[in-house]
Amino acid sequence: MKSSFPSEKDAAIRDAHIRGLTIVDTIKMIRERYQMSLGEAKDLVSNHCIWQDVVQASDSLKDDIEKLI
Repeated sequence: MKSSFPSEKDAAIRDAHIRGLTIVDTIKMIRERYQMSLGEAKDLVSNHCIWQDVVQASDSLKDDIEKLI
């Protein structure tokens, strides 16, 4: 049975966003706090709903840059 309460990692990601940390700083913080690999921390943060607007904006920018190259 899944808990309706946010996980500790979820809460840490939300708190970092609320405090104004960038997505990069949030990834670094999660990596250090939970002793995760960079890839694991990046996946966890970038797949979190609170960062989706940033991820989508960067994906669009990446696509535009690739078209120019």
